[in-house]
Amino acid sequence: MYRRISTTLIAGVISGLSISFFLITLDFIVGIHFQIEYSVYALPFIGAILGWTHSFYGRAGKTDTGLILDEVREPIKTLPLQFAPLVYLSTLLTQFGGGSVGREGAAVQISASLCDQVSRKFKLDVSERKTLLIAGISAGFGAAIGTPFSGVLFGFELFGKREIKLRTFVHVLTATTIAFVISKWLPVPHLDLPHFDPQELHRDAGSIAAFILSPILFGLLVRSFFGANYFFKMILARASRHPPLRGFIGGTLLLILFKLFPLASYEGLGIRGILEAFQTPASPWAAPIKLLLTALTLASGFKGGEFIPLFFIGATAGSSLQGLAGLHPT
Repeated sequence: MYRRISTTLIAGVISGLSISFFLITLDFIVGIHFQIEYSVYALPFIGAILGWTHSFYGRAGKTDTGLILDEVREPIKTLPLQFAPLVYLSTLLTQFGGGSVGREGAAVQISASLCDQVSRKFKLDVSERKTLLIAGISAGFGAAIGTPFSGVLFGFELFGKREIKLRTFVHVLTATTIAFVISKWLPVPHLDLPHFDPQELHRDAGSIAAFILSPILFGLLVRSFFGANYFFKMILARASRHPPLRGFIGGTLLLILFKLFPLASYEGLGIRGILEAFQTPASPWAAPIKLLLTALTLASGFKGGEFIPLFFIGATAGSSLQGLAGLHPT
């Protein structure tokens, strides 16, 4: 019992400190990207570097959330120690070049892999290690987005088990809350979205139609995103069997798109585009463009995640709908 409590507290502190450091430095790198006009030209070379490092240092070429989920479902051995710094540096490089990805996916991977090192130190059994991994996933996600309970739900959703023990829930919630509190103590740049007031909701025919149709649209967009990601992976796999070359090709395609078309606002996280969608109607093309750029970036081997890009896609799609329905963005 005391061992579980100790590992829970340690997991919360590790997640809070590591994710805070990650987000602070990532925000700094994003700022550098937009200050250096030619940083986007580094995309092909960054893609090649990431393709080589992840195929060389990853376990069977697998260095993403899938590896963590494999360990949760069928534990084999502790995640590699180099996993966390590899994902951290890869995400920084991706954002330096302007890759159209998020950050929460990387936060989950960093937090879970660092927390898993605790299982080796304390020699945890399978059940205890699973709890620790779920705590690392939840704490990393919760600290990254600034909502601890959402982190808990995310961790258990990935776990994919309907019957969750109360003891496990308490340990995971404790670790996630600790990580969240630490991220609040430190100057972590969280995404602060406008609050929705139900009393301002219009009840005319156009508003009702928009709210009925919007979930269908959002679902189709998410489905299209994963379909596009699979399509680009298949195309790049046919282009080359070597990850460094696939990364170089994907980075080159992104560079061409960014330079041929006015897509600067789609580089990086896209937080500015999300906030603008709450103020003025977005272009109907904004969501599809971000969808394709993010799918291509991730398929090419760049690191970060898709959570914030999906926010961008949903926010701009909803914002463009309000123009058709005659609604206010907020």
